[in-house]
Amino acid sequence: MNSLDASINDPCPGQRVIITAVTDAPAGNIEWNVGAGPHDTFVMVDGQPLVGTLFDGNGNLILPPGVSDATGDTITVRGIGGETRVITGTHGNPLGDPPTPRTSLTVIVSWRLAEVTLELVPPPPYVITATPQMPSISVIAHSAGGSASGLTLQARVMSTFHDCPPHQPVHLDTVFEVPIGPGGSLDFGDVIRGSVVVVSASGMINGCDVSASVSGGMDGTNPLRTDIGAALPHETLRRIACKESGQRQFDALPNGGHDFCPLFGPTGKVGVMQIPEPTPDEVWNWRLNVAKGIELFEQKVAEAAAYPARVRSSSRFLDSIAAFNANRQQQGLAAISVVLPDFTTGDFDTDLQQLELDAIRGYDGWFGGDGFGHELHEFRVGTEDNGQEQLIVENIDELGLTGLATWTRVQPGDRPTAPGDPDYVEAVNALSVGCGQENGGDEHLACHGVRISTSGPALRFNPPSDTAVTVVAGTVGGGIFGSMQWCLKPVDGYRGTVTADVAPVGNGNEATLRARHPGKLRLRFQRGDCAGVTVPPTCFADVDLSVPHFFFLRFEPSFDIDLARLGLMRRSNPDGSSLTLEQMEVNDRVRSAVITAALRTAKNNYDRVNARFVLTSPEQLVGPGNFTMIRIGGLDDDSANTEYGFCERQLQDPFNPDKLAKVFAGEFTRRGGFITSHPIYRAIFDTLATEDANASALGGTPVNAGEFFVGVPTRRELIVRAGVLAFANFVGTIASHEAGHALIPTATNVDPHGVHEPNSLMQGGGLTFEETTAIVAFDPSRLLLTVTDPIRFGPWFRQRLTHRYPTEDIFLSEFD
Repeated sequence: MNSLDASINDPCPGQRVIITAVTDAPAGNIEWNVGAGPHDTFVMVDGQPLVGTLFDGNGNLILPPGVSDATGDTITVRGIGGETRVITGTHGNPLGDPPTPRTSLTVIVSWRLAEVTLELVPPPPYVITATPQMPSISVIAHSAGGSASGLTLQARVMSTFHDCPPHQPVHLDTVFEVPIGPGGSLDFGDVIRGSVVVVSASGMINGCDVSASVSGGMDGTNPLRTDIGAALPHETLRRIACKESGQRQFDALPNGGHDFCPLFGPTGKVGVMQIPEPTPDEVWNWRLNVAKGIELFEQKVAEAAAYPARVRSSSRFLDSIAAFNANRQQQGLAAISVVLPDFTTGDFDTDLQQLELDAIRGYDGWFGGDGFGHELHEFRVGTEDNGQEQLIVENIDELGLTGLATWTRVQPGDRPTAPGDPDYVEAVNALSVGCGQENGGDEHLACHGVRISTSGPALRFNPPSDTAVTVVAGTVGGGIFGSMQWCLKPVDGYRGTVTADVAPVGNGNEATLRARHPGKLRLRFQRGDCAGVTVPPTCFADVDLSVPHFFFLRFEPSFDIDLARLGLMRRSNPDGSSLTLEQMEVNDRVRSAVITAALRTAKNNYDRVNARFVLTSPEQLVGPGNFTMIRIGGLDDDSANTEYGFCERQLQDPFNPDKLAKVFAGEFTRRGGFITSHPIYRAIFDTLATEDANASALGGTPVNAGEFFVGVPTRRELIVRAGVLAFANFVGTIASHEAGHALIPTATNVDPHGVHEPNSLMQGGGLTFEETTAIVAFDPSRLLLTVTDPIRFGPWFRQRLTHRYPTEDIFLSEFD
């Protein structure tokens, strides 16, 4: 071998360097050795990448599965800034025919130090205030390897809504370019935008192009309802805001709740007033949303006022008058002049007349036909059927030959069921201007004088217990309705039975309530028999209650066997000695980390779903039989149909939470499956796992003292951490899947596998957990688990991940 030639002598960070061996004939292949460095490196031999390549302590290549050798005349190496690698090539075979002497040459490659990093001050996440006002954010650029030249900073707020179920109006996605002022401060001006703020930088350091980016989530905050009420001119619009959104701009609790998803309705309507085709300002700024709602309502008032004149001038109305007079003439009466009056008017606070009611209908939309060639309003021209449809004319003056046509209110049953809400006007007027009892506290639900309030901070059992909630009903003026009583009603669409007791107190307008069975119920204070079907809308008030479904994650003794097989727990030492105290402490820390991460995965998957995952039995809280136990650990004994888990939902009352579910965590050790055969899995667990599911030895080295979160992480510790993450996500994902089967079902969400709770992982409409997912990429140079193919996560888990960590790679596994 004559020489080793490097393509670049002083490469920039990440730049690939090709080392070529120049040999005399006969050439033959070169055996390569790459000296150890602070990170694993990318390697290609003769242009073929060795994906997942690792090195032993001497720098020799450890070949990945399916690679027979790593010899060739060229080797390509990539390094990070400030890194130096010693590459040695050896040539010759003394035992060959003919024999050739072995010679070795060395080349040293040093990568220039050139790096820029960005820091956001204060650190994310960020929250837009309820005012609304954007947060104060500055960016600081840090450089390594020299001062940066020509550094360009760019800031953007990227508003994306693909993770805002159920309507996901992706057509409203926007990017707002944010100027960066002196000192690196982001100048939002008067613009309100949220979702994710991203700052990027590009320039040159030490003769190398450098770039960096940093990002943070940006939530919007729901204003106080009192502020919304003050911004709206009258009670009708305040009630409309309640009906449209619960007086919320964002998909969070009212009065200060925050979320990165604005509150979207069908067809992209958004915010407090559910504005159709909104501008970005109306999506994020609740004051502009309210102002637009006022403008739209005023348009509807004008259209409602003009409607009678449109009907009067229509040919069909004139034909109706002619038909009416023809009928009079057949009776020997003279024809008269028929006048269709304008709508009666009052005000939008306490005196709603025809005009005001029709404007409310218009805000939801005038759908259907009125019979005169126009849309169907809240009122239509009065007619009667005396063998044929005929105008109703009142106040006929036989001397003056005049009469008045009438307006008749259209009943909800005579309206189209969609689009729009046939009961919209009644529903709006049944609400209080404060939107009623949604979250307890000092709020109340009013219905034409009846209200319900609670003694506690919320009428929501979290968790349910023997502590009773006191419920009080009465009139706004303080009096008591006679013949009123408390009733429990099922929530619309909910088929389950909730165990609850309502005990009247005092004069009957006060009651105590206990509920222990998970589910939903509606508490009603009404006049008349609870079994009655029809209740006048002025004589009741409702409040909906929700009791969580508890899932007890019980980690079985077999779970420790699964950990030991994966090398995440040490059972013994090679010399037969007992474990030291330090080794036992590492076992405990790793086991706790896996369980904690698995629990967090399940909780995140069910964020906003009325479910609770706990590690201790909730029996003392909810009573025996009122929760689902998920046992975790061991193998599936059914070799013919191996599963990662199951739920005995078919053996139980589907409305009873008392079910047993199982997660076969040991299946993560069974070699030969898609996940466990993948090179990525092998790259992690071949160095750790001691045996497979059949107890066959694998030769890995289990976790040891000093290998888990003890100072600066070594490569070995990083592999242990990767193993913890992989196994924990597997366990948490399967537990989430089985929990989806156990949730209390509803009547309206039916899929081929049964009925499931709304917002569960089993919900129809695309939010399922039935897609095959697996480890798909592992970058040994950074020890990062990555996803390169689209994976459908649990809806809320995916939403939080993509929002909080928009530039991070995510790993998730489910079943083979």
